[in-house]
Amino acid sequence: MLATEMPTAARLSEALDVPTSVLSGWRKRGIGNYPSLFALCESRGINIHWLMTGEGSMLQSSTQVAHEVPNGGIPLVSVEALGGLGNAEMVINERDVLDRYHVPDFKDVTFMLYLKGESMAPSYMAGDLIACRQIHEHRFIMWGRAYLLATRSHGIIVKRLFPGTTPGHLTCRSDNPAYPSFEVPEQDEIDGLALVVGLIRID
Repeated sequence: MLATEMPTAARLSEALDVPTSVLSGWRKRGIGNYPSLFALCESRGINIHWLMTGEGSMLQSSTQVAHEVPNGGIPLVSVEALGGLGNAEMVINERDVLDRYHVPDFKDVTFMLYLKGESMAPSYMAGDLIACRQIHEHRFIMWGRAYLLATRSHGIIVKRLFPGTTPGHLTCRSDNPAYPSFEVPEQDEIDGLALVVGLIRID
């Protein structure tokens, strides 16, 4: 875990890819590179709520820890496999696995999926293989990052997320300007969430 693996400021700064002087400045001013810190905590099983508030357990419960990919590689799944994305621990049935990939640079990836549609072009194109990490703590969404959402009205979509204009809502934004942004109620509409951490594009 983080507390034992990174007991010094030097090791924490190395993990976050920032100088120790910058890390010291964050501590004094109470600010920091939150997206990097949240991703680090997610990968090490640290409870982000505890980190931000001091409340609860330092470590995530067994139902909070992200899905671990088997030794066979990262599963490339069908859309049907994403029905369990909203569960605390996503279980991927072997019948829904189309293939498996070994990609050393993809860390803590839950699954991969073929992207459909042009709404996220040119950043993400139809036919791209996107690598996704299941997210459990919706309160610490990294604004502006691309997420795969399992929604009740729109099905499986990939959008950049931003705060909504109405409390309890999220703004879903496409990279392709031809597709307008829209807002969704987080609790009533989104069943599951996964951060897009990378892609493979075959020309």
